[in-house]
Amino acid sequence: MFNVTTNKFQIVVEVRDHGTGSRGEVKLTWDALAPKFSLTPMRPYFSREISDLFFIIDSEGVQEGNITVKYECISQQPPEGEIAIETFGKVNEIVHVDLPKQWRTLCNVIKVTGKRKLKTGFSRGQTVLLPNMHGTALASNFISIDDPKIEYRTGEILSVTLKTSDAKILNYMVICDSHKLIQVETTRDDRKLKMGIVESMKGTCVLYVYTSLPNITTDMYLFRVVDQCDGSMTVSRVINGDKYEMNGSNENISPGEELEIQLVGDRNGFAVYRAIDDRMNQLALKNDILKLRLWDFSVFSSQSASTFQARIANLMDLNQVQEVLSRECTKAGRRLHPRCPTISYSSSVLSNVCLKYLQTGCHQQPPANSTTLAQSKDKREHMFERISMKNDGRAHVKTISPDNIGEWALSSAFWSPGRTSMCPLNNFNLQSKKNVFMEVDLPKDVYVNETVSVKVTVSGINIQRLSKYSICIAKMPRKVCADEGSNGNKGRPAYTNIALSKNSSVQSKTFSMRFLVTGITNVTFYLREEASYPGKHHCDVGKILDIVKIHLKIAKRADTVEYYKKVLLNAGKPVVKVQMNDDVQQESENVAIEVLENRPGEDPTSVVTTVVANILDTETVYSFAIYISKFLPTKTYFEDSQSRIKRGIFDSGNSFLSDVIKQLSVELYRFKTIAQKKDTELYTLEWAQKRISNLISDMLRFSDCTSSAEPCGYAEYGAPRSPAERSLFLTSIATSLLCEASVDEQLIAGPLQTIIADIPKFREEAFNIDLNDIFDIESSYDKKFLLASLMFQVSRDCGSYREKITQVKYDAFGQLHKSYYLFDEGAIVDDRAVAAIAFMATNVTQELMRIKMLERINGDLEPYWSAGVLSIAEEEKKSTFQVLGSRRSKSGDIMVNSLGLLAFVTAGAEGSKIEWDPLADWLFKQQNEDGTFESPIDTYFASRALYEYKTRKVDVANNGQLQVRVECTGCPLRTINVTEDSVEIHVPTHVRSVSLTTSGIGKAKAGIRIVATRRQRQRRGLTHDDYYPVRIDCDQQHIQRTTIQQTVCLTVLSPVIRTLEITHGLYTSYTTSTQLLSMLPNSSSVSIINPAKSSYAMHFILINIPHKKPICYQLGITEPPYRHEPTYLAPVAIQARHPVSDIVGMLLIAHPDVLPRPRSRRSHRLRHGVSKARSIRSIIDQSSVDLVCFSGGQCSCAETTCGVQCRKCGFDTEENLREKLAFKNNFGVGVRVRNTEKSLIENIMYTVYHTDVLDMAGGAASYLTETLAIYLRDCNPFCVPPNGEVKRGEKYLIIGHIDGLTLDSNGTQNYVLRDTDRFEEATTDCKHLNTAITLRDRR
Repeated sequence: MFNVTTNKFQIVVEVRDHGTGSRGEVKLTWDALAPKFSLTPMRPYFSREISDLFFIIDSEGVQEGNITVKYECISQQPPEGEIAIETFGKVNEIVHVDLPKQWRTLCNVIKVTGKRKLKTGFSRGQTVLLPNMHGTALASNFISIDDPKIEYRTGEILSVTLKTSDAKILNYMVICDSHKLIQVETTRDDRKLKMGIVESMKGTCVLYVYTSLPNITTDMYLFRVVDQCDGSMTVSRVINGDKYEMNGSNENISPGEELEIQLVGDRNGFAVYRAIDDRMNQLALKNDILKLRLWDFSVFSSQSASTFQARIANLMDLNQVQEVLSRECTKAGRRLHPRCPTISYSSSVLSNVCLKYLQTGCHQQPPANSTTLAQSKDKREHMFERISMKNDGRAHVKTISPDNIGEWALSSAFWSPGRTSMCPLNNFNLQSKKNVFMEVDLPKDVYVNETVSVKVTVSGINIQRLSKYSICIAKMPRKVCADEGSNGNKGRPAYTNIALSKNSSVQSKTFSMRFLVTGITNVTFYLREEASYPGKHHCDVGKILDIVKIHLKIAKRADTVEYYKKVLLNAGKPVVKVQMNDDVQQESENVAIEVLENRPGEDPTSVVTTVVANILDTETVYSFAIYISKFLPTKTYFEDSQSRIKRGIFDSGNSFLSDVIKQLSVELYRFKTIAQKKDTELYTLEWAQKRISNLISDMLRFSDCTSSAEPCGYAEYGAPRSPAERSLFLTSIATSLLCEASVDEQLIAGPLQTIIADIPKFREEAFNIDLNDIFDIESSYDKKFLLASLMFQVSRDCGSYREKITQVKYDAFGQLHKSYYLFDEGAIVDDRAVAAIAFMATNVTQELMRIKMLERINGDLEPYWSAGVLSIAEEEKKSTFQVLGSRRSKSGDIMVNSLGLLAFVTAGAEGSKIEWDPLADWLFKQQNEDGTFESPIDTYFASRALYEYKTRKVDVANNGQLQVRVECTGCPLRTINVTEDSVEIHVPTHVRSVSLTTSGIGKAKAGIRIVATRRQRQRRGLTHDDYYPVRIDCDQQHIQRTTIQQTVCLTVLSPVIRTLEITHGLYTSYTTSTQLLSMLPNSSSVSIINPAKSSYAMHFILINIPHKKPICYQLGITEPPYRHEPTYLAPVAIQARHPVSDIVGMLLIAHPDVLPRPRSRRSHRLRHGVSKARSIRSIIDQSSVDLVCFSGGQCSCAETTCGVQCRKCGFDTEENLREKLAFKNNFGVGVRVRNTEKSLIENIMYTVYHTDVLDMAGGAASYLTETLAIYLRDCNPFCVPPNGEVKRGEKYLIIGHIDGLTLDSNGTQNYVLRDTDRFEEATTDCKHLNTAITLRDRR
């Protein structure tokens, strides 16, 4: 597509990944008239004293070119004679012009425009503006370069002649890269300056020559310094062990070729290198943010943004420079009116500031008050790998050529002792090409225990003869099980090969793949030339032609649910004989995990905590685990919150502002907590800062704020389209978080002005705000002063910005202060409002409300305060839905207790004799596993409360022993000495009650996790409507051979729900698009906003939802374009989520082609009149993939189980073994055999070793339990004794992988040995393996 106006071509490329739902679009713009060079002034201004100008012509995409430079005098009084001059130069050279005398006096601005000569004319221009700085300290011309060069190298001499001056003394200094002060000296009497170029000058330097007599006068000149490098880099192609050196002139390589890089530098130094797609280099050149900004005068500013910025005081009056700059450039703009030029920014900040004033004058606008100097932004990124040089100064690196085709640039740089910086070499360019391509259709989002078909398509270009290839999967992760061959062996060439010919240039092969463990993993497919080599598998030899790496997310199934509860174990606490069931369970009409405490009569110093799993016997429990570790308030409150993230919030961004507030609250106060610890690693802090930055960027999507500092705010569903759509409450919360995060003042100014503008509304008696979507406070008086207190707290949180943001009238918060003079404390009835005022209001009012809170406190039982029942007055608004009512009640309790804790632990408010530690512990127990709480608002206040309490709490060192004894019927007794390291205990899944007996001094934290099938709501008399306030029904019909139309109807049964986010799950590998989503005619009043598709669901928001009236939408989904088996697909969920109340509706659906079981088939009629059948499918599928499945439904992969590594001890070294065990997912274990048995599984015989764990080592050793059942397939004759008998008490040594450990319903850990595992009898031949596992590395 060609744009005639701009002379630019635009190419739009859309890439669709079949079976994943992923879609990418790239827009490439080719500018036929692009300048591809830049002009950099060596002095960025002129004056009456300056007679000549110099410019560096830098390349930005071309190596050579002829440049025509035109100089125009812009003046209100045009000079006599020439008003334009032309000179000529070349890329990577310096261009010079002599200024006419009249220009120096009359010109306000000199406009310098360069154009590159093309075959058919000239390129687009590059423009720099030079303002007249007469009347400032810059009005001088001291410097005259004898032989100006575009760059100098270390060891050369810069010769300068200092022009005659009346000054007695001239001084000079050199500053490089705005922060390195290299030299400060006085010039010689002969006015000659010969300056040696040294390594520390490397970069962009400015020579300043100045005098203070009779007045301060300064001249400046820019020059560049590059290092003199003695290093070298050569790249060789390795073929059958022979090396062939390449010359680097765009030599062709193929993906997968073996390359060797030789780096030659100084001895005992190091080199760094990187390989980067050359298209990324071009992108970097086009990105203005990555360009170096020059001539910003930041060295003369007293308020530089950078800690490392050099500062020069009293040498220049920046205010004077700003005044003259504004005057001269504005005059030039008025002279150009009405023909205002269109000029792009240059590398000179002085020119860019002048441009703003020129445009202001040309458009006859009032002066811009936000235009300032001193804005240096020099951001660089390094992506190098460090290589140590040997004593001879050489290093060799072997690598494989990249899979991506195109041009690659290989960069290197060297350092050696004595150098102060790196020394870079020129790029080494390689061209990667190939004529055979592989495409893999594998969904990127799958479910555990699901089997899918993977289609691999190989296509060729210019295939002239029959060519055979092998499709291989490299190091299959243990989370995934694929059909790799028959009878437990890796497949022979015929099993994985594919052939292309001239008449058949496209061929496909289909594999079955099963996913066993939740988590994230990578599956890498290789396409190799078919080859054979004695003693090696064909997938380990043969030239690699293509590589496809798939990043997989394996999620838990929608028909399973995970229950989690935190418990604190403390033998010294008072025991309350009530159930400690303060949790809301999403999937249970009763509390799924009940906790009771009592003191045993035989030992009153200990506490027995009974954990009851309230799971019906008709439900399947897949795992029951307890994690026990020491409770340390200084780390536990927030460090537990970083590991688990919910899947259900769209990956590419949050649907609601409340989602961002919830996550940002946790991340921000976690960061503030760990930042106070002296032993926190810098890497941890940087990652925390990165997460906070990403969340802040996400939060800005919901604001209408710009860089202009105009009033703006935030809204729940997206950027407000008008001021009326801004939410004052959410804007206040967001602004508080931004101030707590110490962001740039530009992000604060707009929201603060909006908050201040709404302060006068609080004087109105009729003031009311609808907060029912946030919390259920009915009294408008309570809501008014809760919001006023929050706004008053914003003024405190943002107090540090008061001097920086001059346009914000902070005094306006005084009006809010006055509103408390007429405050009626007796009119506040809701404890949440009381607590909010006690924490956030004026000092006097705070104290009054604290007294009121102390009157209502229940200090003997946590929580200390209760928000009570829902306070919505109308009878029809009272929630009869268990999930909504429970969540809102719990959310209210968390909010009031968080605000109460904040009110009493803040500075100066700790005089009451209340023990706050139990309340902080209670808040900790209410945390979800990801660190959040029930709603965004109580997450904000509770996270802040735990942080504030932690910063004021002094932890007393506890050296006492703390023990927890774990007992249950049918499982062995375990006694745990509690440490900071977590101990994982697996309970048999048939057990429903576990006793934890705690003794000793201190606290332990216990996390209880149960995974079970999702309950069916029709049982035990509980209807669907009784539990969830949103009813969902779905009808599925085949409307085409490959398309299923799903009609979904929702009925909202609670008036407090008016907005929903719908996550409509897609069957694995099925796709859809926003064009296939539509509302039915009976639902036209409901609007769909922000529809977006991920690889596993369609996401959208419904607004204006009516009460008790069905609304329906349709979605078309398309099956994958290859053979698949719907029988093995996991069911998916349609979820309705409220921004505050989380999941308020859910429906599981299975593929319509899945035949239902007669016993579980139910037929009923939907409310919109369409009948359907629903079935509940088993979580276990059968497939062609070899598996070993255990009681409870968990499975391990049994592919490639006939090549277990045994009798290999003679090849071991202790160093290699320890290196292997150091990987975080590997473990080594020494076991003692209790007994063995034979087990026939799917017609395959295994020997099962029932063992006790004796020793363990490796990164994953902590995941091992005390017993281990080991499965060895009988096709491994070298792994058993010669007589075939394994005696009781014999010891074996194993090296394995964490993802192979599988729990059964009895809590036993099982491990199926495969070809990557070691299995050795502990004999004297295996001393190195025995030492690596049993003895700690003392090096």
